[in-house]
Amino acid sequence: MADHEYEKSPERFAIEQAIARVDAESSRIDAYMIHVKWIVSVVSSIVIVVIGSVSFLGLSSLSDISAQVASDAQSQVRQAIQGHSENIQHIENLTAQLSTAVADYEKSKEAIQSLSVVNALAELDLVKVDPSYSYKRLSTLEKEETTPQNRGAAFKLVASLIESGLEGTIDSNTLFNASVSASRLDFNFEAVKLAVLAEHWFPSVVHRALKAQHLAQFGRDFTVQDGALVIVEDEIEAVRARAWQDLLGMVGEVYRAGSEQVYSRASNVAVRFRSYGYQRELAQAIERSSQTNHDKLTSYAYATLAKMYAWQGDSGWEPKYWRAVESALVKLKEEPPTATWFDDSVSDLLRNANRIDRLDELIKLSKALGYTEKFWSQNAQRAL
Repeated sequence: MADHEYEKSPERFAIEQAIARVDAESSRIDAYMIHVKWIVSVVSSIVIVVIGSVSFLGLSSLSDISAQVASDAQSQVRQAIQGHSENIQHIENLTAQLSTAVADYEKSKEAIQSLSVVNALAELDLVKVDPSYSYKRLSTLEKEETTPQNRGAAFKLVASLIESGLEGTIDSNTLFNASVSASRLDFNFEAVKLAVLAEHWFPSVVHRALKAQHLAQFGRDFTVQDGALVIVEDEIEAVRARAWQDLLGMVGEVYRAGSEQVYSRASNVAVRFRSYGYQRELAQAIERSSQTNHDKLTSYAYATLAKMYAWQGDSGWEPKYWRAVESALVKLKEEPPTATWFDDSVSDLLRNANRIDRLDELIKLSKALGYTEKFWSQNAQRAL
């Protein structure tokens, strides 16, 4: 899915140039303030002289004081101006340049505000006309730096997607993808809601598996009633246990289309809640399915089974692991590289063999089954 990219317009370039000019003039203003402080010091010395004159000379007449102040001020200011005429000219130049920069800045600010309003209105219109645009923006924000501003914008987009899902104005696949993105952004309950809506509109095995995974992980469930999402008032562990049984049930009934989604999501839950004994239960479910439906199972089913045995680490795990690996390799050799689970099978076999320091043994076994080095060189890089 392509990200949105925006080219820099001439107006934006002009704005950036104007702002840069303001920054430059601000530096010059600092120099201007140094001269202003100097003038202030001159006036301050005049005031001190006046006060001293009053006390020392005993001047009591207001007109005398005024005349004396005027005389002293005129004399010292005249000397100061004469001695710093170049500085005064520089100040005047700075002032003129500052006025121009301020005028440019005001124009730039108006342009920026206008562009912001146009952009906001454009996005609102796009969301109304095409709700899936919210997901496109969400997927873009998911890849950007995590900041409070980005998270706030992402949450608003997720909320708009949930609203569109309730209205039935967005397709179930977009709701599915948005649920995955929301989970990655740690908007857990929103991820559950989006998965519930995806399954509500199209209860495919792929959508059911995602919903079950989220329910098992987060322990919260929702139902759609009268155009609204209503939370199911069950204990967290009850929701989790029910969702896990749903996943195990799907493992026993799915064979081809969408099977990699079921095995992958069941595997994620099993590893996350390994203290519950879920890894062993998943291995048992795949074994039962293989006994009655061996011809229907994919290589990824056996790759997942091998992973469960390796990760359990129970006594006698290795013979079971290699038996599952061999079954996966036999199946993989029969499957086309275009199968949706093909790369996942290759990836899992390589990664897990490497993790338990059995990569050489895996390559040796694959050669005995007729695999060539060309197969691994062609597929391993893509799969990993």
